Amino acid sequence: MSRVKFVNPLFDNNYFKELFLSNINPLLEKDLSNLVNDWIIVNIYNPLQYAHETQSTALLSWKQDYYCADQPVYTALIDVDENSNILANSTSPTGVKTSTVHNFDLTDIADKEKYYDTCVNRKFMYLWYSVHKGPNELVKHIDEKSPIRYVQCIYKNGVHNDWWYDGEDLVLNEGDAFVFDPKFAHSIYTKEKCDSVFLIADCLQNTIDEFVI
Repeated sequence: MSRVKFVNPLFDNNYFKELFLSNINPLLEKDLSNLVNDWIIVNIYNPLQYAHETQSTALLSWKQDYYCADQPVYTALIDVDENSNILANSTSPTGVKTSTVHNFDLTDIADKEKYYDTCVNRKFMYLWYSVHKGPNELVKHIDEKSPIRYVQCIYKNGVHNDWWYDGEDLVLNEGDAFVFDPKFAHSIYTKEKCDSVFLIADCLQNTIDEFVI
């Protein structure tokens, strides 16, 4: 596939895996136990303070429904048409499929030495944990206005496929990293009793030297 390329991981996988399992997951299980099978985004680097308007979520209408670790958690629905295009601010029946997403900040939870310089030097727009606990399937969607996206597989509790991209399944292992063009349909699906956690960032194409269209 010419629009996705595996690269060397930018972040210490062991550190971010342990941070998730020891510090973040207990908070999710405690405060958001009824939501863990939805898509949960945990921002750890958010310099522009647009926690709820990154990548595809820029099109969505957010409402504050929950708290986690005393931080407000915002919820939105991703509605798409038959061509996987996101329907802006739509919760109408015209959406062929809908996914629920929850988004909040824990920007003080990680050691800045583990990510800050990389994010700044690469001009990352954000860095977040993307948490998926099965059974769940993120609706196939296209991010028309998004730049290149970086993904690193931080944690999996078994051998299972995670990503669907432009008609193909991606078989991922812990520590795998890739960059891709989100202007083609993509999805994350998680089978029952399976967990997958990723670090995800949007970045300018010219800051990812390894990426080739």
